[in-house]
Amino acid sequence: MGNWEDFLQVTDYVWRGKLKPQVHVVYALEEIASAQVTLDNREHFGKIVIKVN
Repeated sequence: MGNWEDFLQVTDYVWRGKLKPQVHVVYALEEIASAQVTLDNREHFGKIVIKVN
């Protein structure tokens, strides 16, 4: 965690494509229970994304 300036710098890097978040898996909204199990069991490295559309 950092301060507000750190947050702005990191988000700037993300928007410019210089920093890409690590995504472990993308779940459909219908699979949200499986996503929660993955999160609870700490079986992930990176973000767990829920696709809504």
